[in-house]
Amino acid sequence: MNHLYTKYRQLRYEMRCIISLFPSIFLPIAKLRGYSLDRAQPVSLGTDLVIESFPRSGNTFTYFAIQSSQPVPLQIAHHFHAPAQIIAAVRWKKPALVIIRNPIDSICSLIQRDVQGENLITPNQAFRNWIRFYESIFEYRYGFVVATFNQITTDLGQVVQRINNQFNTQFYQFQHNKEGVESCFQKIEEHEKRIFGEDIENSTAKPTPKRVDNKGYILQKLNSNNYNEIHMRANNVYAQYASLAGDPSYE
Repeated sequence: MNHLYTKYRQLRYEMRCIISLFPSIFLPIAKLRGYSLDRAQPVSLGTDLVIESFPRSGNTFTYFAIQSSQPVPLQIAHHFHAPAQIIAAVRWKKPALVIIRNPIDSICSLIQRDVQGENLITPNQAFRNWIRFYESIFEYRYGFVVATFNQITTDLGQVVQRINNQFNTQFYQFQHNKEGVESCFQKIEEHEKRIFGEDIENSTAKPTPKRVDNKGYILQKLNSNNYNEIHMRANNVYAQYASLAGDPSYE
């Protein structure tokens, strides 16, 4: 791949991450770009619930699981992976859920997916922007619910109950059993095939054999001494959020 093109893509990713910190800049852009109900929604005054996270942290599963559990569709702001969404939600007193996943796992998954395996996002960029995402909203932490990836993939119903308790809402709880999970993943696969076509190996939110095969090499790279300092900083941020979520396992 052309070196200049790679640098351009990395710069574009970096600028997008910086812009996503500021609601006054990011939200007008998000509204102008166009969106669909199940792909991405910006927060607005009509929003019922905001679900956001760093990419590859369970946002898709959480959105489809919660949405499919309601008798009437909710207006859910989701999938922009932008701190601005959470900041605006807290300012407007909207129910909000922030998902956090172990940084190594979310960054590994992001790099696997990035531009169909071209790996244009560098590990340093990914670590830096993972930290930036969660540090930028930490001061707003009393205005949203935190859930770890472990919690949303094992007992999402309990997470929904925490949202209801904090915001005095009455969202229906997802039935977190084998049938409920399989139904949710089926909806995700159908949705992604509509968007990406039949070949969803690099785009799907579900684990795939190809990603499992690639994961070991990427994890080895991320866990190398080259990233010790920034890795430790990310782990400290994760521990703070896991504590807020009441998840002592820290995955």
